[in-house]
Amino acid sequence: MEGSCIKGTAFQAVVDDLQQLAKTGELSEAEASKHLREPDLELLRSGILPGSWYPIDSYRRMLALLTAKQGGRNREAYLRRRGVAAAERILKMGLYTHLEASLRAAERNPTRWVEQVGRVMTTLSPALFNFSTWEFVAGDASDTSGRQLFTLEVAGARDLPDETVTLLQGFIESLFTPFTDAAISVRGRRPTPDTVVFEGSSDGVPRRHFR
Repeated sequence: MEGSCIKGTAFQAVVDDLQQLAKTGELSEAEASKHLREPDLELLRSGILPGSWYPIDSYRRMLALLTAKQGGRNREAYLRRRGVAAAERILKMGLYTHLEASLRAAERNPTRWVEQVGRVMTTLSPALFNFSTWEFVAGDASDTSGRQLFTLEVAGARDLPDETVTLLQGFIESLFTPFTDAAISVRGRRPTPDTVVFEGSSDGVPRRHFR
């Protein structure tokens, strides 16, 4: 594993969806060759394995192509939806049992649910990316003003694609929303080329509302 890579579990849906577009004729070989490089095309032909690592650059180009094909006029909303679907898929796969443990801990201790769910992202990130460092800072889950619930700062994020930053907003929101009736909003920004900051806020008092 050399260079910045992404785990197959986070990449597979992109490859699967592009393969489906190719199968239906919506993505021609000529168009794929125009936007992708030969190593990307080989992955598209052969498929990928969930437990293997793949170059983040291949993922970036393939996700950008998929978004251009399917994102329509609102590509941000499209990427957010993919993030929600990715979180649901990873949890259903049961490959990361520590995630379920953290979520169950949040259920048992509702006063610290923000902190507990935050651990999910900090423990999951190195299982999905072989680069970057993630630091989670919880706010006050009992704050009635609806202010910021948490900050998640990603250092060493130069190779994290902008499309993935948007996708991760939906991913992170989907992990937090089962624990409150209040709407959770996550926004990502890149204050420097090497840093991404996700900020989560709520529109009201979080209440226990589990799956």
